[in-house]
Amino acid sequence: WGYFSLHFVSAAFVVLLHYSLSIRIVSLDGVVFQISQLMLGIYGLKFRNRQARIYLFSSFSFGIGGILFGAWVRGLLPGLPIFEYAMQMGSALQMLLLALALGDRMAQDEISQEKDAAEILKVEEQLAGELKSRVFLFSDIVHHLNNPLNYARGGVIVLRNEYKRLEEWLIGAVDGDAREIKAL
Repeated sequence: WGYFSLHFVSAAFVVLLHYSLSIRIVSLDGVVFQISQLMLGIYGLKFRNRQARIYLFSSFSFGIGGILFGAWVRGLLPGLPIFEYAMQMGSALQMLLLALALGDRMAQDEISQEKDAAEILKVEEQLAGELKSRVFLFSDIVHHLNNPLNYARGGVIVLRNEYKRLEEWLIGAVDGDAREIKAL
């Protein structure tokens, strides 16, 4: 916010102050901008950031164009069109390099997203495999718990049937004995 505030104040002074003073303020603002760009580029180099290198070169291109233009204005360089338009060429090169840095950053982000998506897919597959094994384990446990219950329930039915058959036999035997006893 501080840097945007400085630009806003510079723009306000240009409108309110004398032309020569406003040019000095805008030039000072440009110098601060160039120095901050260089510092940010150097700071990014510390982290081996590719975009920082491109950013640094773009800042140098604009700075060199401004220096060549200033030297031409002061009469230190011959009146060739290359020096007359050095600032514009430096600015154009700066914009081109910044566009390349942005494209590089976007490509880097896309690669990072692809890696993240592949990692997420790998984790999902791993979780699905773990879920299948746990479902199998759970179903096996349920099966083993259910089998004794089925056996016990089935055994009770068998026992009831056997009890009824034994009861009928006993009743039949008692009735048969009772008939035999009556017959005697």
